[in-house]
Amino acid sequence: MNKYEKELDELQKEFEKEVDDFNNRIQRMQYDAQLNCDKYNTRVHGINSSRNNLILLLRKFYNLLSQHGDIGEKLTPFDFIYEDSQRIGHNGNYQVSFSNAEDETNSSSFGNLSVGLGIAAGMFVPIAIPTGFFVKYIFNRFKSKKELEQAYTKIEDERNKMLQKTEDARAAQSFFSTAANIAERYHEVIKIVELAVEESIIPELSGISAFLSADAIKEAILYDDDPDLSEQSKISDFQNTAFDNHYTFVRNSVDYYNTLCAFFTDNILTNIVDDNKITSHEKSTFFKQAKNIEHRTNLLESETVFGGK
Repeated sequence: MNKYEKELDELQKEFEKEVDDFNNRIQRMQYDAQLNCDKYNTRVHGINSSRNNLILLLRKFYNLLSQHGDIGEKLTPFDFIYEDSQRIGHNGNYQVSFSNAEDETNSSSFGNLSVGLGIAAGMFVPIAIPTGFFVKYIFNRFKSKKELEQAYTKIEDERNKMLQKTEDARAAQSFFSTAANIAERYHEVIKIVELAVEESIIPELSGISAFLSADAIKEAILYDDDPDLSEQSKISDFQNTAFDNHYTFVRNSVDYYNTLCAFFTDNILTNIVDDNKITSHEKSTFFKQAKNIEHRTNLLESETVFGGK
């Protein structure tokens, strides 16, 4: 073994370790991204299911509010667009593409060096570097000083490619992690709203409606009118009275209802991941909206008398 072959042998061992480390790192990142992809898709199915019940609750909410005046057209199930889990799943548009090294056929070729993330229903398909055979095949061809220099140059090129592929994999890992977190938060907000509307807000509005009917009957009796012909009193009649809290609750409920409709009729998740990336602005905007919905839900619940906490 001449000195060039000895140096090549050491270089080969060093590069083999780098390739092994690279493959292990990529596979860990793929595994993590796969878990978050699965979490996202599973969560979206749950979101679409939960929104079916939310639609029914919002329609009940509308019916109670419309007793107090015009609040716009009643929403239909078609106004609630389903989120698309397939954006980052099977048949989806999201692809993490890693360019292959140039496939050369001459004696100094490093062959086809590639790592891929093929996304299918949350399953990643790694294309690992065939370390042992691949590296031996390369280094067996370098026997002289000139070829040793070529080896160093080629290895540096491949190191740069592996670095770029690692950055691409890291971007995919971050994308899926963020998408899963957003979907989880979105589902959480749906459940918070569902619980509040069903157990606090609708009972409160029903109680206010009963109060207004009772007041109308009372007025009819006082003025010797037929109670059966009495119409429900207007909530606006109680503004700035001892029962102003009922008026305030109805007014705030209308604002809250409109906020919910704007938020839940927009297919937020699909829009966010549609261009295959989630910007910091999109992420920040979503979490601010979610926090605002939760805050307004808690605030409205705190104003209840009949159905509150």
